[in-house]
Amino acid sequence: MYEFIYHVKFRVIQELLDVKIFLSLEDLFTPVYIKTYEKEILKDKKAFQKLYTEIKEYFTDTNIIINEADLKLLYQTIVDFSFELPKVVSVVSYQYDEELDQYRNILTPKEIVFIKYAEGKAFADKRFLSWELDNNLGTEDLIERMLKKRLITADNYLFNLTKAKRDLLLDVVSKYELDVYGDNGDLIRKIQSDLAEEQIRENFSGTHLSLTSKGKKVVEMTKKLHEFNRSFFRTINKLSLEEFHILSIKKEDYDFNGLGRLLMINNNYITSYFDWDKLNEERKEPVVMDIPNEDENDSEFIQLIEKISHNVKAEELKIEAITDEVVIDEMEIDDVFIDDNLKVNQQLETYRQKRELYEKNKDKNNNLYSEEVYGYKKRHFLLKFMIILISVFALLSGLLFLNEKLQVFDLPFTLKDIFVAIKETFENYIDKLIKLFK
Repeated sequence: MYEFIYHVKFRVIQELLDVKIFLSLEDLFTPVYIKTYEKEILKDKKAFQKLYTEIKEYFTDTNIIINEADLKLLYQTIVDFSFELPKVVSVVSYQYDEELDQYRNILTPKEIVFIKYAEGKAFADKRFLSWELDNNLGTEDLIERMLKKRLITADNYLFNLTKAKRDLLLDVVSKYELDVYGDNGDLIRKIQSDLAEEQIRENFSGTHLSLTSKGKKVVEMTKKLHEFNRSFFRTINKLSLEEFHILSIKKEDYDFNGLGRLLMINNNYITSYFDWDKLNEERKEPVVMDIPNEDENDSEFIQLIEKISHNVKAEELKIEAITDEVVIDEMEIDDVFIDDNLKVNQQLETYRQKRELYEKNKDKNNNLYSEEVYGYKKRHFLLKFMIILISVFALLSGLLFLNEKLQVFDLPFTLKDIFVAIKETFENYIDKLIKLFK
C-alpha cells in the first residue's frame, strides 16, 4: 500500500489567505495547489465556494498533515458557510514544513496537462469551461500564470494565422484590399504571400495560445501523464492525476494502465474517516490531535528512518538532473524548474540521514547494510538471479532433448553426456575439497 500524504497550509498572512498543498510519497513530493487570496474571501460565501471547489478533492479520501490553527480556520469557514465537510481519512497535526514553500514554482500536475490542452485555443474558447468542470480548477488565472512562466505564448502570430477564424481573415483581406476568394486555406496563403511579416504580427498577435520551446520540453518529458489524463480508464475510476504523477516517478517502468491499477488497489484500503465532530465538541478547548510516538530504541530504527523523510530540509536537497534553471523568485520568468521527470530527488539526503541515525543507534548486530534495511532487495535480487539461471538451463536442456528426438543437428554430444560431465566435474571438486582439508 502506498501512503500518499497531503501537506496543507491554510493561513492568513499579512492580509492574505495563503493556500498551499503539497503531495508526498515517501521521499518524493510535488505541489498540487498554490494560490493566495485576499483574506476577505473567508467572509464571502460565493468567492469561498469557488476556492473550496478547487481544493475539496485533496481532502476527500486522503491523509493530510496540517497545523491545528489552519485546520480550525478551514473547518470553521466550511461550517459557517454550511458547506459539506470533506471525507478525510486521517488528520495529523504535524507542523507544516515551511521549507516546502520555496518549491511553489514547480509545475503542478494539472498545470502540466493544461499547457498541452491550451495549445491552439483562443483566449475565449468555450472548451476551457469543460476543462474547468473536469479538473475543478479555473483557467483564467491559470492561463496568466503559464504565460508568465513562458510555457505558453500568444505572440506566435504565424501560428495564430493558421488558427484564425474566417471573420478575422476576411477583415484582414478587406483591410489590405487583397484579391483573393475561396476557403480559409486560400485566404491564409494569400495573406502569407502578400503581407509583410510586421503586418501579419500586427493583425494576428494575441489571438491564440501555443506552446513555447520550454512548454514543448515539459510536454515531451511527461507523455505518460498526458496519456493517463486523456484515458477513459482515469475518468471511469475517478483516479487522482496528482497521485498518478508522483507514483509514475516512483514506478518509472510501469505504463499508465499499470499505474492506474495500483491506484485502484490502493484506494480500496480506506476503512474509516476522520471525525469532524471532535473539532465541534472541543471548540472551547485546545484541539488535541494524535501524534505518533517517536520511540528512539534500536528496535524502532526503520520507523525513525521513515519519519525523517516527512521533514527533509529543503536547502540540503540534492537535485538528480536539471535541464532548466530552478525558479527561486516568481519574477525570474525565464527560469522553469524541469528535470528528467519534473521531480525533486531526495534520495541522497535521505541516505545521509539514514547514516546519521544509524551512527546514533548502531550496535554490534546492526549496520547500515544489514538485512533489516536492505535485506528485502538483496533477497529479491538473488531470487531473480536463480530463477533466470534455472530457466536458461531448462531451456537449453529442452532444446538439446528436442534435437536428439528430431535429429535436426548432428551434435558431437548428447544431453546425457552433458549431465555425466557435470556430475564428474562436481565429484572432482568434492574430492579436491576433501583432500584439501585432510
